[in-house]
Amino acid sequence: MGSPDAYAEVTIDLHPTAVRRLNWWSLRKAGFDCQKPPDPLTAPDGDLVGKPWRMLTKGNPIGVPVIRRHQGNSDWGPQHEVRIAAYCDLIEKCQNQSAPFGVILFAGTTECVIIPNTPAMQQRCRQALASVQEFLEIQARGTHIPAAPTDKRCIGCPYGKPREFQRGKSESVFNEKPVTPYTTNSVRPSDGKLRGTFHCTCGDRFKWVPPHKDAVNLGIAKPNSG
Repeated sequence: MGSPDAYAEVTIDLHPTAVRRLNWWSLRKAGFDCQKPPDPLTAPDGDLVGKPWRMLTKGNPIGVPVIRRHQGNSDWGPQHEVRIAAYCDLIEKCQNQSAPFGVILFAGTTECVIIPNTPAMQQRCRQALASVQEFLEIQARGTHIPAAPTDKRCIGCPYGKPREFQRGKSESVFNEKPVTPYTTNSVRPSDGKLRGTFHCTCGDRFKWVPPHKDAVNLGIAKPNSG
């Protein structure tokens, strides 16, 4: 990706209102430290859990979530913006920091893009999460199992994000009762060794593996083409 010294420092608007493409190292030179979050962030009400790929900090007041697109991708979609908004919301609620924007880094390059955390973005995030929560509650009251989505809504959905199975700790809870997890083993394609056993909230409810991007990376799901 080249030496960081080769890239010029830029001025970063800490309250952006427009999307901005720039160089990752130029962004870092603007005074942002980078760290890997050690643990997932959990909203106070427990309805949302997530851990961004990295976090940028600028002093104590500013926390910026970073997500990474797969190598070969130089664009993004609404689902990535909703993920950014969700991470920003988690940071503000859990870290007591301001999260005025998020960053998408394109793997294999030094290019990234700043996505403002606007009120409109937060509204879209709330609508998406409310829609999924309503869907789960409706299904929990009945016996109908819906057809799996054929579009790309599962790519960044927090309910489809796989987590490693830990007995007595990671189980999904419906109607105040833990349910038997729907687990899938992930193995390394290079040598066939077990990477871990994973499950997710949506998968536990509907007994499947949603095509979340992390599940695809783990080799336990195939991406939807819709």
